[in-house]
Amino acid sequence: VPLIVVMGHESCGAVKAAVDTPATQSLGPNLDYLLASIRPSVAATRSAPDTARLRAAILENVGDSINDLMEQSTTLRHLAGTGAVGFVGAYYELSSGRVHFSEPVAPSPLVTSAAAPSHGAAH
Repeated sequence: VPLIVVMGHESCGAVKAAVDTPATQSLGPNLDYLLASIRPSVAATRSAPDTARLRAAILENVGDSINDLMEQSTTLRHLAGTGAVGFVGAYYELSSGRVHFSEPVAPSPLVTSAAAPSHGAAH
């Protein structure tokens, strides 16, 4: 697979629940688990105007999901570092059917350096 697309969508109920539900309120163990992974994206967009907050949180969550994939998978991290696989974020507008794609996401130096084995002696 040469390209991995992580797509968020307009009116995402999970992100909306993370925006609208206080962290102290439980929606049940399954939803609480899901919302815990989305809340950092919501927190990062807290200064966005209310009218744009949901979309901003969805886009932030797409970016966070791409970063999580590269950080948590040594295989994907290696393939991204060599250019064998690319990552692109996307946003699907349910109302129009349009999909907006981001520029290809390059692995951060921290992610690719985490994949490199250390061969030096400790000082």
